[in-house]
Amino acid sequence: MQKGGQNPFEPALFGLPAIHGPSMTDFPDTERMDAMNAAICIHNDNELAQAWEKCIRPENAKRALKDCNAYFKTLGGAAEKTWAEIEACMLDRKKGGV
Repeated sequence: MQKGGQNPFEPALFGLPAIHGPSMTDFPDTERMDAMNAAICIHNDNELAQAWEKCIRPENAKRALKDCNAYFKTLGGAAEKTWAEIEACMLDRKKGGV
């Protein structure tokens, strides 16, 4: 895709850095996410493979979760409130609710 990109917040909400290409004009805060290790910008297939390998290593999971959470804390809590609502719905569904 030459312009724009997919929402980088979705994987980051689950503690996984968003892996994206260089054109993220739809999400200008992606550069800040990159700087905080809540996202990874790649430019070719080798960098994509390296990013995937980094993300699947168990020793990186806690750090990734910490970095993603740190990014969302800078947003004033909106993401945290949204996640709390999503989590509540998921738990309710698991218990047999709607």
